[in-house]
Amino acid sequence: MVDIEKKIAGAKKFLIRHVNPKFIHYDKPFFLAVIVALCTYTVVAVLTFFLVTMDCKTKLVSNFDAGDGQINFLAHARGGGLKMCLHEPELYTTFTSASGLEVLRTQPCMPPEWFVKGKWASNYVDGIIHPKKFLKFAEEGLEWCEDVPFKTKEECAKKNGGPCADCEQPAPGGKQPAVGGQVYRMTFAQTECPTNVQAIGIALGYANHLEVFLTLVLVFLFMLCRVLHQLGPNGKESLCQAAKGQLEADIDKAIDKDAKVAATDAVNAA
Repeated sequence: MVDIEKKIAGAKKFLIRHVNPKFIHYDKPFFLAVIVALCTYTVVAVLTFFLVTMDCKTKLVSNFDAGDGQINFLAHARGGGLKMCLHEPELYTTFTSASGLEVLRTQPCMPPEWFVKGKWASNYVDGIIHPKKFLKFAEEGLEWCEDVPFKTKEECAKKNGGPCADCEQPAPGGKQPAVGGQVYRMTFAQTECPTNVQAIGIALGYANHLEVFLTLVLVFLFMLCRVLHQLGPNGKESLCQAAKGQLEADIDKAIDKDAKVAATDAVNAA
Protein backbone atom coordinates (compact mmCIF):
# COMPACT_ATOMS: atom_id res chain seq x y z
CA MET A 1 0.00 0.00 0.00
CA VAL A 2 2.84 2.37 0.88
CA ASP A 3 4.56 1.73 -2.44
CA ILE A 4 1.36 2.51 -4.35
CA GLU A 5 0.90 5.76 -2.42
CA LYS A 6 4.50 6.73 -3.16
CA LYS A 7 4.02 5.98 -6.85
CA ILE A 8 0.82 8.02 -6.98
CA ALA A 9 2.51 10.91 -5.18
CA GLY A 10 5.46 10.67 -7.59
CA ALA A 11 3.12 10.69 -10.60
CA LYS A 12 1.36 13.78 -9.25
CA LYS A 13 4.66 15.58 -8.73
CA PHE A 14 5.72 14.60 -12.26
CA LEU A 15 2.55 16.10 -13.74
CA ILE A 16 2.82 19.27 -11.67
CA ARG A 17 6.47 19.71 -12.61
CA HIS A 18 5.79 19.33 -16.34
CA VAL A 19 2.67 21.51 -16.46
CA ASN A 20 3.98 24.35 -14.27
CA PRO A 21 6.43 23.92 -11.35
CA LYS A 22 5.12 27.16 -9.76
CA PHE A 23 1.84 25.41 -8.93
CA ILE A 24 3.53 24.10 -5.74
CA HIS A 25 2.93 27.57 -4.26
CA TYR A 26 -0.81 26.78 -4.08
CA ASP A 27 -2.66 24.48 -1.70
CA LYS A 28 -4.01 22.26 -4.54
CA PRO A 29 -1.19 22.00 -7.08
CA PHE A 30 -2.30 18.69 -8.61
CA PHE A 31 -5.89 19.89 -9.06
CA LEU A 32 -4.65 23.10 -10.70
CA ALA A 33 -2.23 21.22 -12.98
CA VAL A 34 -4.96 18.82 -14.18
CA ILE A 35 -7.46 21.60 -14.88
CA VAL A 36 -4.93 23.77 -16.72
CA ALA A 37 -3.68 20.81 -18.78
CA LEU A 38 -7.22 19.71 -19.70
CA CYS A 39 -8.29 23.23 -20.68
CA THR A 40 -5.11 23.86 -22.67
CA TYR A 41 -5.29 20.69 -24.74
CA THR A 42 -9.04 21.01 -25.20
CA VAL A 43 -8.40 24.37 -26.84
CA VAL A 44 -5.54 22.81 -28.85
CA ALA A 45 -7.91 20.05 -30.06
CA VAL A 46 -10.56 22.62 -31.07
CA LEU A 47 -7.93 24.68 -32.88
CA THR A 48 -6.67 21.56 -34.69
CA PHE A 49 -10.22 20.72 -35.80
CA PHE A 50 -10.69 24.29 -37.03
CA LEU A 51 -7.45 24.20 -39.04
CA VAL A 52 -8.27 20.83 -40.64
CA THR A 53 -11.87 21.65 -41.57
CA MET A 54 -11.99 25.41 -42.09
CA ASP A 55 -8.54 26.82 -42.79
CA CYS A 56 -8.61 25.83 -46.47
CA LYS A 57 -7.58 27.89 -49.50
CA THR A 58 -9.34 27.57 -52.86
CA LYS A 59 -8.13 28.84 -56.23
CA LEU A 60 -8.91 28.20 -59.89
CA VAL A 61 -6.42 26.20 -61.95
CA SER A 62 -6.58 25.11 -65.59
CA ASN A 63 -5.26 22.16 -67.53
CA PHE A 64 -5.01 21.92 -71.32
CA ASP A 65 -5.32 18.34 -72.53
CA ALA A 66 -7.69 15.71 -73.86
CA GLY A 67 -9.73 13.37 -71.65
CA ASP A 68 -7.00 10.98 -70.53
CA GLY A 69 -4.66 13.86 -69.75
CA GLN A 70 -7.33 15.57 -67.64
CA ILE A 71 -7.85 12.38 -65.65
CA ASN A 72 -4.12 12.07 -65.04
CA PHE A 73 -3.94 15.72 -63.96
CA LEU A 74 -6.75 15.20 -61.47
CA ALA A 75 -5.23 12.03 -60.02
CA HIS A 76 -1.81 13.63 -59.51
CA ALA A 77 -3.31 16.76 -57.97
CA ARG A 78 -5.34 14.71 -55.51
CA GLY A 79 -2.30 12.60 -54.77
CA GLY A 80 -0.67 15.84 -53.58
CA GLY A 81 -3.45 16.37 -51.03
CA LEU A 82 -5.67 18.71 -53.09
CA LYS A 83 -9.44 18.58 -53.48
CA MET A 84 -10.65 19.10 -57.05
CA CYS A 85 -14.00 19.87 -58.67
CA LEU A 86 -14.90 21.02 -62.19
CA HIS A 87 -15.61 24.73 -62.53
CA GLU A 88 -15.84 25.28 -66.29
CA PRO A 89 -14.78 23.39 -69.48
CA GLU A 90 -13.83 24.92 -72.82
CA LEU A 91 -13.08 23.34 -76.17
CA TYR A 92 -10.07 24.58 -78.16
CA THR A 93 -9.92 23.70 -81.85
CA THR A 94 -7.81 24.90 -84.74
CA PHE A 95 -8.83 25.19 -88.34
CA THR A 96 -7.50 26.72 -91.54
CA SER A 97 -9.29 29.86 -92.66
CA ALA A 98 -10.12 30.78 -96.26
CA SER A 99 -6.98 32.92 -96.36
CA GLY A 100 -4.82 29.94 -95.35
CA LEU A 101 -4.21 31.05 -91.75
CA GLU A 102 -4.36 28.68 -88.79
CA VAL A 103 -7.09 29.95 -86.48
CA LEU A 104 -7.70 28.99 -82.85
CA ARG A 105 -11.31 28.83 -81.75
CA THR A 106 -12.50 28.54 -78.13
CA GLN A 107 -16.02 27.76 -77.04
CA PRO A 108 -17.72 26.53 -73.86
CA CYS A 109 -18.42 22.83 -74.01
CA MET A 110 -20.17 20.13 -72.06
CA PRO A 111 -18.28 17.00 -71.02
CA PRO A 112 -20.00 13.63 -71.35
CA GLU A 113 -22.44 12.87 -68.56
CA TRP A 114 -20.31 9.99 -67.22
CA PHE A 115 -17.36 12.37 -66.75
CA VAL A 116 -19.04 14.42 -64.00
CA LYS A 117 -21.24 11.80 -62.38
CA GLY A 118 -19.16 10.50 -59.50
CA LYS A 119 -16.78 7.55 -59.71
CA TRP A 120 -15.15 6.38 -62.92
CA ALA A 121 -14.91 2.74 -63.98
CA SER A 122 -11.75 1.26 -62.48
CA ASN A 123 -11.06 -0.86 -65.56
CA TYR A 124 -11.09 2.32 -67.67
CA VAL A 125 -8.79 4.54 -65.57
CA ASP A 126 -6.47 1.60 -64.91
CA GLY A 127 -5.16 1.93 -68.45
CA ILE A 128 -4.67 5.68 -68.15
CA ILE A 129 -3.02 6.44 -64.82
CA HIS A 130 0.77 6.38 -64.58
CA PRO A 131 2.24 5.51 -62.13
CA LYS A 132 -0.30 3.11 -60.66
CA LYS A 133 -0.06 4.53 -57.12
CA PHE A 134 -2.33 7.40 -58.27
CA LEU A 135 -5.04 5.01 -59.48
CA LYS A 136 -7.12 5.28 -56.30
CA PHE A 137 -7.27 9.07 -56.72
CA ALA A 138 -8.62 8.72 -60.26
CA GLU A 139 -11.34 6.27 -59.26
CA GLU A 140 -12.97 9.03 -57.20
CA GLY A 141 -14.25 10.52 -60.47
CA LEU A 142 -15.19 14.18 -60.82
CA GLU A 143 -18.14 16.38 -59.90
CA TRP A 144 -19.19 19.94 -60.66
CA CYS A 145 -18.32 22.62 -58.13
CA GLU A 146 -21.24 24.22 -56.31
CA ASP A 147 -20.79 27.75 -57.71
CA VAL A 148 -20.28 26.91 -61.40
CA PRO A 149 -21.58 29.08 -64.30
CA PHE A 150 -23.45 26.09 -65.78
CA LYS A 151 -23.97 22.37 -65.27
CA THR A 152 -26.25 21.44 -68.17
CA LYS A 153 -26.41 22.21 -71.88
CA GLU A 154 -29.46 24.38 -71.28
CA GLU A 155 -27.68 26.46 -68.63
CA CYS A 156 -24.60 26.69 -70.85
CA ALA A 157 -26.64 27.90 -73.83
CA LYS A 158 -28.44 30.47 -71.69
CA LYS A 159 -25.19 31.83 -70.26
CA ASN A 160 -23.34 32.02 -73.57
CA GLY A 161 -26.22 33.03 -75.83
CA GLY A 162 -26.02 29.98 -78.06
CA PRO A 163 -25.79 26.19 -78.08
CA CYS A 164 -22.74 24.66 -76.39
CA ALA A 165 -20.57 22.11 -78.12
CA ASP A 166 -19.80 18.69 -76.73
CA CYS A 167 -16.33 18.41 -75.27
CA GLU A 168 -16.20 14.97 -76.93
CA GLN A 169 -14.29 13.32 -74.12
CA PRO A 170 -13.58 9.65 -74.88
CA ALA A 171 -16.19 7.35 -73.40
CA PRO A 172 -14.94 4.52 -71.16
CA GLY A 173 -13.39 1.88 -73.38
CA GLY A 174 -14.02 3.94 -76.51
CA LYS A 175 -11.68 5.57 -79.00
CA GLN A 176 -10.37 9.11 -79.14
CA PRO A 177 -12.59 11.44 -81.19
CA ALA A 178 -11.25 12.07 -84.69
CA VAL A 179 -11.01 15.87 -84.43
CA GLY A 180 -7.71 17.38 -85.61
CA GLY A 181 -6.07 19.97 -83.39
CA GLN A 182 -8.54 19.46 -80.55
CA VAL A 183 -7.71 20.07 -76.89
CA TYR A 184 -9.76 20.75 -73.79
CA ARG A 185 -9.19 23.41 -71.18
CA MET A 186 -10.82 22.46 -67.96
CA THR A 187 -10.86 24.93 -65.11
CA PHE A 188 -10.90 23.31 -61.68
CA ALA A 189 -11.50 24.71 -58.23
CA GLN A 190 -8.48 23.48 -56.31
CA THR A 191 -8.83 23.42 -52.52
CA GLU A 192 -5.86 22.88 -50.24
CA CYS A 193 -6.30 22.19 -46.52
CA PRO A 194 -3.60 21.57 -43.90
CA THR A 195 -2.92 17.90 -43.27
CA ASN A 196 -3.68 16.46 -39.83
CA VAL A 197 0.02 16.49 -38.94
CA GLN A 198 0.43 20.11 -40.06
CA ALA A 199 -2.68 21.20 -38.16
CA ILE A 200 -1.54 19.45 -34.95
CA GLY A 201 1.91 21.04 -35.27
CA ILE A 202 0.46 24.53 -35.72
CA ALA A 203 -1.96 24.08 -32.81
CA LEU A 204 0.78 22.76 -30.50
CA GLY A 205 2.83 25.85 -31.34
CA TYR A 206 0.20 27.88 -29.47
CA ALA A 207 0.07 25.52 -26.48
CA ASN A 208 2.60 27.39 -24.32
CA HIS A 209 0.91 30.75 -24.89
CA LEU A 210 -2.50 29.23 -24.18
CA GLU A 211 -1.23 27.63 -20.98
CA VAL A 212 0.06 30.95 -19.62
CA PHE A 213 -3.20 32.74 -20.42
CA LEU A 214 -5.42 29.96 -19.05
CA THR A 215 -3.30 29.69 -15.89
CA LEU A 216 -3.79 33.39 -15.14
CA VAL A 217 -7.55 33.20 -15.75
CA LEU A 218 -8.12 29.94 -13.83
CA VAL A 219 -5.97 30.90 -10.84
CA PHE A 220 -7.79 34.21 -10.56
CA LEU A 221 -11.25 32.58 -10.77
CA PHE A 222 -10.44 29.72 -8.37
CA MET A 223 -8.91 32.09 -5.79
CA LEU A 224 -11.81 34.49 -6.19
CA CYS A 225 -14.24 31.63 -5.45
CA ARG A 226 -11.99 30.43 -2.57
CA VAL A 227 -11.55 27.04 -4.24
CA LEU A 228 -7.79 27.64 -4.39
CA HIS A 229 -5.47 29.39 -1.95
CA GLN A 230 -1.92 30.63 -2.28
CA LEU A 231 0.60 29.40 0.29
CA GLY A 232 2.24 32.34 2.07
CA PRO A 233 4.27 32.92 5.25
CA ASN A 234 1.09 32.75 7.32
CA GLY A 235 -0.36 29.66 5.62
CA LYS A 236 -3.23 29.70 3.11
CA GLU A 237 -4.04 33.09 1.64
CA SER A 238 -7.12 34.16 -0.29
CA LEU A 239 -6.97 36.32 -3.39
CA CYS A 240 -7.25 39.56 -1.41
CA GLN A 241 -4.70 38.44 1.17
CA ALA A 242 -2.26 37.35 -1.53
CA ALA A 243 -2.68 40.64 -3.40
CA LYS A 244 -2.25 42.62 -0.17
CA GLY A 245 0.84 40.61 0.78
CA GLN A 246 2.36 41.13 -2.67
CA LEU A 247 1.65 44.86 -2.49
CA GLU A 248 3.22 45.14 0.95
CA ALA A 249 6.26 43.18 -0.24
CA ASP A 250 6.66 45.52 -3.21
CA ILE A 251 6.37 48.57 -0.94
CA ASP A 252 8.94 47.18 1.52
CA LYS A 253 11.26 46.41 -1.37
CA ALA A 254 10.88 49.93 -2.74
CA ILE A 255 11.51 51.47 0.72
CA ASP A 256 14.63 49.34 1.22
CA LYS A 257 15.89 50.40 -2.19
CA ASP A 258 15.29 54.09 -1.45
CA ALA A 259 16.99 53.73 1.94
CA LYS A 260 20.04 52.13 0.34
CA VAL A 261 20.23 54.88 -2.25
CA ALA A 262 19.92 57.57 0.42
CA ALA A 263 22.64 55.92 2.51
CA THR A 264 24.95 55.64 -0.52
CA ASP A 265 24.37 59.33 -1.33
CA ALA A 266 25.17 60.31 2.28
CA VAL A 267 28.43 58.33 2.23
CA ASN A 268 29.42 59.87 -1.08
CA ALA A 269 28.61 63.37 0.23
CA ALA A 270 30.77 62.80 3.34
